[in-house]
Amino acid sequence: MTAFCSEKAQAPCPQINGSSHAEGVQSLFTPAFAVAAFGQTLRGDALMKDFSHADVAALARGQTDFWRQEFLWLVGVAGSMKEG
Repeated sequence: MTAFCSEKAQAPCPQINGSSHAEGVQSLFTPAFAVAAFGQTLRGDALMKDFSHADVAALARGQTDFWRQEFLWLVGVAGSMKEG
């Protein structure tokens, strides 16, 4: 049975890198969530409560391109500075 993104239009959900639409959207936005969380933890946002740099790194893990690997390095550096 085909999964439909819109029951009215009966349009099949697009495949992104061989995964379903929901999985593809999650994989596209997870790095953005990590970057936003990083910014909020850097400025000490009270809404982040006990969300740490390790949590930010966990969100961003699994990314293989250069810029995302650089982001992980930056999160690690910031986390080590905060601890020290």
